[in-house]
Amino acid sequence: MKGLGKSLAAGIVIIIFGVAILLVALGLNGWTLKTDWESMEFESQSQITSLHLDYSAGDVETVFYDGDKIRVEYPTSKVYKTEVKEADGKLSVISGKRHWYDFSLWWFLKVPTARIYIPNGSVIDLDIILNAGTLKIHDGGFGKVDIKMNAGKIDLGKIESEKFDCYVNAGALYAENIICGEFRTEVNAGSADFKNLTSASVNLKVNAGSLNADINGNENDYTVTVDKNAGSCNISDHTGATDKKINVEVNAGSVSVNFKN
Repeated sequence: MKGLGKSLAAGIVIIIFGVAILLVALGLNGWTLKTDWESMEFESQSQITSLHLDYSAGDVETVFYDGDKIRVEYPTSKVYKTEVKEADGKLSVISGKRHWYDFSLWWFLKVPTARIYIPNGSVIDLDIILNAGTLKIHDGGFGKVDIKMNAGKIDLGKIESEKFDCYVNAGALYAENIICGEFRTEVNAGSADFKNLTSASVNLKVNAGSLNADINGNENDYTVTVDKNAGSCNISDHTGATDKKINVEVNAGSVSVNFKN
């Protein structure tokens, strides 16, 4: 009974703490869950070689289209402002305040989706930071891809790039098809699922959570190195027949690597 009493007490403390966070967040947001969003548009005026996205909360989608300039459709408000600018070939989309209560209120704000239209045939670098929300990248070719997600969901189509680097702090990532020269991903918590991965250099790290990678290729072609402190991994060290390599680090959680010939 003592154990049950302690569990109930801990549960009550967690509930009270959660309510307190919500109340404080509401107070900082003007005591309302309603935000009046204004739809804005931006069109690039110069040759863009890289896209930098730093988004506090909301949904973002990239789409290739038949046009000659990068276009951005985005929401903004008095409380959560979004800035879009270009300089030296770099287009930056920076939104919202950088406060802890952004994540607390994201679930209630119903932020309209921001869409970034990229001209067909363009090959740009992607540098994306998503604090909370969803990110969807449709099929396309890119230079270097660097994605960092604090919480939320990432949905990737067929992505071709020179280098693909992704960090998932919490949430879920699903990738339909990744083709790149060098691949690196780290999962701090949550899950990542790469259904079709083609790369000669694969680096996987899981601190907690789960990671699944279905690699297009023959297992015997890869030199595999596994550093496991805790958790599980279904492959082990071995020397491959080519210079292809897979490095796995598991601090906790699980890594599953499967090969598709």
